[in-house]
Amino acid sequence: MSVHVSGSALGPRPKRRSLIARRAQAWTIVSVWLSVLLLTYGCVSPDRPYGKGPPDAGEGGAAGQGGAGGVGGEGGGAIGEPCSDDLACGSGFCVDNVCCDAACTGTCEACSAAHTGQPNGMCAPVLADIDPESECPDDGAESCGRNGSCDGSRACALYVLGTECAAQTCDGQTKTLAKTCDGQGACVDTGTVDCAPHACKGNVCASDCGNDGDCAAGKYCDNATGECLDKKAVGEACQTTKSNQCQSGFCADGICCDKACDGVCEACSAALTGGANGTCAASLGGTDPHGDCPDQGAGSCGTDGTCDGESACRHYPAGTICAPGGCAAGVQTNPDTCDGVGSCVDMGTASCAPYACSGDVCASMCAFDLQCATGQYCALGACLPKKMQGASCGGANECASGFCVDGVCCNSACGSACQACSTLKKGSGANGVCGSIAAGTDPDSECLDEGAPSCGTNGVCNGAGACQLYAAGTVCVGSSCTGGTQTNADTCNGMGACVDGGTKACAPYVCGGGSCKQACVGDSDCTAGSACVNGVCGTKKPLGAVCTQANECQSGFCVDGVCCDTTCSGLCQACSKTKKGGGTTDGTCGVILVGTDPDSECSEQSVVTCGTNGFCSGTGSCQLYPAGTACVAASCMGSTFVKADTCNGMGACIDGGTTNCSPYACSMASCKVTCAADADCVSTFYCAGAQGCIAKKNTGSTCAAANECASGYCVDGVCCSTACTGLCQACSTAKKGGTNGVCGSITTGTDPDNECAAAAASTCGTTGFCAAGACQLYTSSTVCVAASCTNGVESTVDMCSGSGMCVDSGTKSCSPYVCGTTSCKTTCAVPADCVTGYVCSAGTCVVGIAPSGGAR
Repeated sequence: MSVHVSGSALGPRPKRRSLIARRAQAWTIVSVWLSVLLLTYGCVSPDRPYGKGPPDAGEGGAAGQGGAGGVGGEGGGAIGEPCSDDLACGSGFCVDNVCCDAACTGTCEACSAAHTGQPNGMCAPVLADIDPESECPDDGAESCGRNGSCDGSRACALYVLGTECAAQTCDGQTKTLAKTCDGQGACVDTGTVDCAPHACKGNVCASDCGNDGDCAAGKYCDNATGECLDKKAVGEACQTTKSNQCQSGFCADGICCDKACDGVCEACSAALTGGANGTCAASLGGTDPHGDCPDQGAGSCGTDGTCDGESACRHYPAGTICAPGGCAAGVQTNPDTCDGVGSCVDMGTASCAPYACSGDVCASMCAFDLQCATGQYCALGACLPKKMQGASCGGANECASGFCVDGVCCNSACGSACQACSTLKKGSGANGVCGSIAAGTDPDSECLDEGAPSCGTNGVCNGAGACQLYAAGTVCVGSSCTGGTQTNADTCNGMGACVDGGTKACAPYVCGGGSCKQACVGDSDCTAGSACVNGVCGTKKPLGAVCTQANECQSGFCVDGVCCDTTCSGLCQACSKTKKGGGTTDGTCGVILVGTDPDSECSEQSVVTCGTNGFCSGTGSCQLYPAGTACVAASCMGSTFVKADTCNGMGACIDGGTTNCSPYACSMASCKVTCAADADCVSTFYCAGAQGCIAKKNTGSTCAAANECASGYCVDGVCCSTACTGLCQACSTAKKGGTNGVCGSITTGTDPDNECAAAAASTCGTTGFCAAGACQLYTSSTVCVAASCTNGVESTVDMCSGSGMCVDSGTKSCSPYVCGTTSCKTTCAVPADCVTGYVCSAGTCVVGIAPSGGAR
C-alpha cells in the first residue's frame, strides 16, 4: 500500500535543483554574451541601418543584419531525444538525460522510460518501490513514515499497514502487544493482554508459547498472542523477518515464498514481479526494490540503478549520452553514446560550415556574424558567402574587402571628401572602385556652402576629389548707388578672393536701389530737366501718339495705348480707331463698334435671362438678346408638348404655350404622329401599326396580345381580369361558361387545354378531364379491380375512393361450395359443386361421404 506525502514534507530535490541552477546559469551566460555583442557592435538606427560599430571605431565591421530570433529556439532536440543540457532541447528542458516536455521538478517525477514506464520525454510519476533520485529517505519502520521509495503517484511511499513499529513488552502481569503502522504514517497501539494468574516475562505471558518448539508440527509460535498458529501457505502474507511463519520456510517481501529468493533482482510479491504472490521471479524491469543495482552513472554506460526484468542489473540503454559533445574551431564533436551492453561508443565529428560553433553544437541559424564560419556573414538567420567588389551590400561585414560604401562592396574605405564608390554617386565608372564624385553634386552633403560673400566653397564637389569654390564672376559684394554715382559689384576670382569692381555715373537717370536706373516709370526716375517718355527719360508725347502711361502724354491721358483727349471711361467707349472702328482717328474718344466688345465690358448673360449677350450695341451701351431668340427650349411633359419661349428684344422671356399630343406620346420635344411600338402612345392606348394608337380594350373584349387590354392580360382570346394561369382555369365563356373576361374553373368533364392526363381506371387517378379547378379523379362508383374467385376464395370487386385510392373490399371462403365464374357458388347441382368432405343434397352442400365405387 502506498500513501501520498506532499513535496513540502519531503524537502528539496538536490539533483533537480542543481539542474535548474545550471539552466539559469546557461541563460545568464547567453544574456551576458548578447550584451557584449550589442556594446561592441552598436545598435541599429535610421542613419546606421546595419550598424557601424562604436562611435570611436571608425567605419569598422558592421553589426549584422538584425536578429532572426535567438539561438536554440530552432533546431533543438525533439522530445525524448538524448541530451546533456537544456540548450540541446527544443523544449528547453533536459531531464534524466532526455529532452522532456516539462521542467519535471515535482517530487517522485521523472522523464525517462526506465523510471516511469512511460515513453522517454514524457514527465510522469516514478514507478512504485523505486527512488532513482534518492528523494525519499527511509525514516525507519518505527516512524511508520517514508520507506525509502516512491509510491507511483508523485509522492514518497509510507510503511504499509501491519508493519511492526514498536516491539511487544511486559509490565508485571500485563503484556503490551506490538504496535503496528496504519499505512498513513502513524504507529498504532494494538492493546494489552492480562497474563494473570501467570506472570509476564520477557515479552510473553508465562502461559504463552515461547518458540516454535512449544508448538505441534505445522504450527509456529506467535509471540504477539502467545498462541501456536498454522503455518502459512505460499503466497500468504508474512512478517519479512519471520520465515518460521511459512510452510516453505521462506518469507520474502512480506510474502511466503517458494524459495529463499535472495538473488540479484529477484522478488516474491506480485507488485514487484508482475507475476503471482509467492513465486520467486525477476523484479520488474526499470525497478530495483531491494537496491541490488548501483547507478554507475551515464558516463560509465554501466548499470543504471534498476533491474533489467531478467534477474540482472540493467545497463544504460543504447543512445544514452556517455560523454558530452562539444564544438570548437567550426568542428562539432558529437556526444558519445552507450551501446546498451556497457560500452561508450565514439560518435565522431562534423563540420559546421557555413555556420560556426554555438556552444557545444554547430549553429543551424544565425543572429550575428560570429555564428558564421570565416568568409561568411549572417543575413536573415542564414550564413552566406561574403560578396565580391561591386556587389550591393548593407554593411561592411557582407563584403570580402571589409568595406561597404554607398551600398556596394568597395576596394577601400573611400573616406576622403567628395569620394564615392557607387556609379550613381560618382556619375561614371564602375561600382566598387573608389573615385571622385561628379562636379556640381554633393550626394553625401560633405561640402559646406560658405556663402558667395566668402568666395569660398559653394556646397558641391568639383569633380577632382575636393569641394568646389564659387566661380569667377560670382558677386561677393553687391553694387550700390548714391548721389547719381553707382559703385559696381565686387566679384569672386574663382580662387577664393573677392575683387573690387569700381564705379560709374548714372545721368540722365537717377540711382535706383543699389545701381543706376536703366529705364523710367515716372519723371522722378529722371534727372532735373528730363521727363520719362516710353520708359526713357525724354520729351512728352502729343494726342494719338503711342503711350503706355499717362505721364508720357501732353494731355495727361493714355487710353487704349494712345495719348487721348479725355479720360474716355464711359461704357463701350474707346480712344483708338482699332476699337472704335469706322473712319475715326487715334486720340479722340468715341463709341465702340456694334457686335464687338474689345475690352470685355459687357457680360454674356444666360440666354434664359434675355439680358446682355456679351457685345456692345454701337450706342455706348451693352446689347440685349434680339427678339425671337429662344430663351427656354421646347420640351415634353408626359403627353404634352411645351413650345419654346422667346426673347422680346427688351430683356424679357415670353411663354410660347403648350399642345396636347394624345393619343400619341411626346418625344424629342415634339408630338409623335405615327407609332412603331406601344411606347409611342399614351399609357391608355396601344400601337396598332398603320392604324396608329388605339384605345386599350375593356375586360371581355376579344384580343390578340396582352398589350391590347387595359387589364394587361389577354387569355383565351379575350381581355381577362387576371393572369388566369391556374390548373383547369380559363377566361372565355366557351371554355368555362359564364362571362367572357372573368377567370373561372373550366367546365367539369372537359379539358380544352389538355392539362389533365387520362390514367387507367385501375389506378383511380385522373380521368383526363377537369372538375372544379383541378384534374378530375375517378369517382367512388368506379371499379378498379374486378371480382374474381380462385381455389375456393372469392375476391370481392374493389372500388375507387374518389380521392385517388383503390379500396380493397376483402375476400371470403366459398366452403362448403366451390368457386363459380367470378364468385362462390351458393347452390349445388352436382357433387363437384361442393368441396371435399361435402356432398350435394337437394341443391345444398352438406357433410357426407360419397358412395364407394362412383361419383356422389
